This record gives sequence, structure tokens and C-alpha cells, in this order.
Amino acid sequence: MCATFMKPLLGLVGLAAYLLGGTPFHPANAEPQVPLAIVVSKNSPLTNITLYELKHLYLGEFVTGPDGKRLIPLNQTVSSRDRLSFDAAVLGMSTEQQASYWIDRRIRGMSGSPRAVDSGDLAQRVVAHLDGTLTYLPISALRPDVKIVRVDGKLPTDPGYRIR
Repeated sequence: MCATFMKPLLGLVGLAAYLLGGTPFHPANAEPQVPLAIVVSKNSPLTNITLYELKHLYLGEFVTGPDGKRLIPLNQTVSSRDRLSFDAAVLGMSTEQQASYWIDRRIRGMSGSPRAVDSGDLAQRVVAHLDGTLTYLPISALRPDVKIVRVDGKLPTDPGYRIR
């Protein structure tokens, strides 16, 4: 089969596996990734989020924290390695699939995509100082002014943690 046909086919297979609870979709050319922690400000009441809630939050749907306030997701730039890994593991989508998704939402008059910041460091600084925001970062990059949120009850260091 030709390569241009295989990429979308692999993406659909990965998305189907993800939706059916299988192994998360990862781009074929991606190397194994370190766990990505979901982080919030130190004083946030959020301690756990489900993968389902996280996915829908990053797909532009309204998700509230334990205090009843709306959660605000922050993305990294589209081409960053962490963003590609996060999108594949949580959303089960490639960059092209996301572009189509957001165009469709815009045409229908729905909300736009989460704000993207230029670096993980900037995302971390914003999250540390703006209540209600959250983002994803490699655990090696975390500073003490943020806290890790469990995903489906698991920390990034726990076996079975899916965001890589």
C-alpha cells in the first residue's frame, strides 16, 4: 500500500483502539516517551481527573474542578514533542485529525481549541499563578510551584499510567 494511504489508516486504527480501551495511539515514528504529568497550581483543589474528563477538556468541552469552577487547559505548540505525545495518548488524534476537528467545531459555532503557549516552562509558570489552569509536562521538568494531578487515580510513576 502507498504511504499516503497508510498514515490515515494507522491513525484510524489507533483511534479505534484508544476508544475501545486498547493501547493508546502513538505516531509510528515516535520514540518511547517519558511520562507526562498533569499539573495544576499548588493551591488547586484538583487532585484527580479521569482520562475521559481530560480528553473532553482538551477537546473544548466544559469540565469543572471539585470547587465547581471551570478548568482551563493549556497546550504546548503543535510541533512540540510533548504535545504530540499528549495528543496521541489522551486524544488519540494526529495533528491533521485535530485540525479537521477544530475546523468543524469553528464552522458549527462551537468553542475553539485550548490556548497554546510557546514552551513547557511558560505553561508551568502560567499554571502556577493562574487558578483553574492545567497543563502537561515531563516529570523531569516540574518545579515546586505546581502539583501533580492523578489521572484515573494514578501518578506518572505508577504502573499503567497511560500519558506518555
